Amino acid sequence: MILLFLDEYEKIIERARHAGKKRFLIAWNRGFGDVPLCVYGFVALIKDRLRDAEVTIMTRPGLDEVFRLIKIVDDVITIPHWTRDDNLKRGQPGKLDVEEELERLNLMGRFDVLIPNLRAGKWRTRQIGRIIPRLEWREEYRKLDCFANAHNDKDREDKYVVSLHPDSETGYIYGYNKNWDMDNWRELVKRLLSNYKDIHFILLGLKKQDEPFLSHPSIIDMRGRTDIRQLLSIVTSSNMLIAPDSGILTLVYYLDVNLPLDVISLWGPAKYGVLQLKVASPNRLLTHFPLKGKKDDINNIRVEDVLRIVKERMTLWSLRC
Repeated sequence: MILLFLDEYEKIIERARHAGKKRFLIAWNRGFGDVPLCVYGFVALIKDRLRDAEVTIMTRPGLDEVFRLIKIVDDVITIPHWTRDDNLKRGQPGKLDVEEELERLNLMGRFDVLIPNLRAGKWRTRQIGRIIPRLEWREEYRKLDCFANAHNDKDREDKYVVSLHPDSETGYIYGYNKNWDMDNWRELVKRLLSNYKDIHFILLGLKKQDEPFLSHPSIIDMRGRTDIRQLLSIVTSSNMLIAPDSGILTLVYYLDVNLPLDVISLWGPAKYGVLQLKVASPNRLLTHFPLKGKKDDINNIRVEDVLRIVKERMTLWSLRC
């Protein structure tokens, strides 16, 4: 293979192959949605070109849980003092002193190839339409579902459970608005509660929110109260997820599990995230309803547009029951 025609990351892999190097370390302290959208494809390429390669990820607490869902990742090193807020603005590599961390952990010399700043945008475009990211899901994870543990099975079966992710929590680093106005979320929930007695809502997010949503016995606010696996277990036990383009949406979409789930995704610009990769979910029972705001504005999505889909899916659910 002629290196002249390869990109910088393919050159790294080819040089490692020719030199007989196989132990890779990738450092990642950016968004967890980019784990399946970007890092997965690069790890898959390493494994394809070097069948006996060993890939280790160095990352922060919380994000390590996501990488442990990827079968083709061999090991994960968690750096306790790395935080979510260490990230720089979108498009810039994080300032990660990987060698310093390896020395502190007495791991210098363990790896042949160090990749401290994999660029998300550049690599993501290379896997469009080619690779289906797969996040392993195990049945025992379902016992982590905080909602299921608080209600008996009969209660759960009698309710149509909708998981809501009202805030992408990363909108501040993008050049456009990723979030549907909170007033839209509240109106949607109020109208559904007024029409259906058997609907139940769970609010999800990685950060606890000071602003109250709505006070109602059929709404549980779990924002900031779960880790990643608990959050995903709640969604996989729900009937529906409604979310903007976000890490949570991305992780749910690429779960390698066969569980019935309706997903309504809300978009301004519809050229990023799971829409950009242009591949189906590995969950064959997932039904995806992407809604795109006119003029790339997420708030041009009407409450009625979302309401119509929820009502249609609830009708089908009630017929099955």
